[in-house]
Amino acid sequence: MTIQLPIDWFKVCPAKNTDPETSHLAAQMSDRASQRIQVLKYLESRGGEGATDYEIGRDLGILRTSAGKRRHELREIGLVEDAGFNRLTDTGSTAIVWKIKDERRLNANTNSE
Repeated sequence: MTIQLPIDWFKVCPAKNTDPETSHLAAQMSDRASQRIQVLKYLESRGGEGATDYEIGRDLGILRTSAGKRRHELREIGLVEDAGFNRLTDTGSTAIVWKIKDERRLNANTNSE
């Protein structure tokens, strides 16, 4: 199955200080795209071991909530799935471990151009 992504899904375009507000809003959207790429590459690097949202956020240096949102977006388009097991977080809570769907090896670099 070939997954079709919207053209702007992995586009990264920062705004300059002198740009209008609409450009800054668009740049915030591209920050999300950049984080999607990071999360996708990170999960790919983890293989079958996968990662929790906490681990994604911790290891990529982004907020856990942002990591979870980006992972959710990747799950919605069929790139990420529940690995079928859980791990404990830093707080001792049980968390779902996520992995690349069907352990496919993706070339996220192709989508970032």
